[in-house]
Amino acid sequence: MWFLQVRGGAKYLNQGKQVEVPYEKMFDSNKRIKVDGIGSFAYYPNRDSLNYLQQYDVPEIKTFLRATLRHPAFCKGWNALVALGLTSDDDEFEGTPNTYASWFKKKIGYNNGLSLKEYVAQKLKVLPDDRVLPMIEWLGILDENPLPDGKKALHCTC
Repeated sequence: MWFLQVRGGAKYLNQGKQVEVPYEKMFDSNKRIKVDGIGSFAYYPNRDSLNYLQQYDVPEIKTFLRATLRHPAFCKGWNALVALGLTSDDDEFEGTPNTYASWFKKKIGYNNGLSLKEYVAQKLKVLPDDRVLPMIEWLGILDENPLPDGKKALHCTC
């Protein structure tokens, strides 16, 4: 189990005005760009673009944005992880909970009679057949597989 560590927001210049996007909003509604011969990608601002204005020696530029290109479904999936509170880089478990599903239930405040998948759909305000749910299932966090023993962090250092 792993989660990327990408907790910073972003800053960039748009038509002469500085724009700041908090981390929690970076994946809300990504714009798309078509790359000839490859296809359509979603993009989102990549951390602090303003630091590069001087380095690239473009002080007169009015719009400057460093961006990350991703498959459009990536942004939808990552936005769901952000909304569920699963991108913290200091999330640890010790002892109980003892399965991924029990950790996940505790993490998202699951406390009702719905199935875990239905609860996640409700929490994300999506339909039960939304394509983001299989993405979450693929991670294995709805499964009753045991967590590793000892104190572990649920993130990667990649």
